[in-house]
Amino acid sequence: MTFTHGFADNNGLRTYYEVHGREVPGRPPLLLIPGARLLIVPGGHGDYLGEQAASGGDLRTMHATVPFLLRFLDA
Repeated sequence: MTFTHGFADNNGLRTYYEVHGREVPGRPPLLLIPGARLLIVPGGHGDYLGEQAASGGDLRTMHATVPFLLRFLDA
């Protein structure tokens, strides 16, 4: 098991990071950012928010997803 940490500068933003696990050639490492959260939503990019080009005007996915998104943002 490998562990390393440090800071990365990106466009003026300095972010702390941690890398856990063993190195696997050809695969990116697992990066952990303290305080980060992840929400996986159904649909394609933009579809879950009702973006016109992605949803084609069908807002069913957006209506199903918005309650989950709001709870995630409020947590």
